[in-house]
Amino acid sequence: AGGTEAAALPNSAMFSPLSLPWWILPAYVAPAAVKLLEIAAVALGMQLLVRNRWKLPAFTAPLAALVFVSSGFMISWTNWPQTRVAALIPLLFWATDRLAIERRWIDVVPMALVTASLLLGGFPAVTAYAMYAAVAFYFVRAICGGLRFQEIFMSLLRAAVGVILGVALSAVQILPFLWFSTHYVDFEA
Repeated sequence: AGGTEAAALPNSAMFSPLSLPWWILPAYVAPAAVKLLEIAAVALGMQLLVRNRWKLPAFTAPLAALVFVSSGFMISWTNWPQTRVAALIPLLFWATDRLAIERRWIDVVPMALVTASLLLGGFPAVTAYAMYAAVAFYFVRAICGGLRFQEIFMSLLRAAVGVILGVALSAVQILPFLWFSTHYVDFEA
């Protein structure tokens, strides 16, 4: 491409953690390395969520990762930033599960890192849909986890702090994007 708008648009996903191969590898190798990082991110997220959090049998995490990375969405959009965002969804649900069930402030850190990675991933719509699903998942897990109202409120506060910290971590791209949107995009049309 002919360049980017000084990082004001997330379309190129140049700050995504999964775009790291583009910074250090030649252009003919980087797409394959990005795809391998996506697969590794999905596998890690499934392992942490399915095996470590939910204690399901050993075969479920690799099977879930295989189904996820071989889905039509992940295959057909492989050359676009959507898959870099979608590859982080299992990690988002893992972080959400920790916040919904555990009662520790340290669980804010994974949520902040995953939120920042999603926002830097280059496709805000997938991030928004994933966040909507994570909010619904959060309430189901918190209520089914037997938490009282006060515990759910504190857990929700920790989740909100994690998301706000994630937005702050990704402010290097979010703030220019907001400025670019308000100065160059005609919302009246």
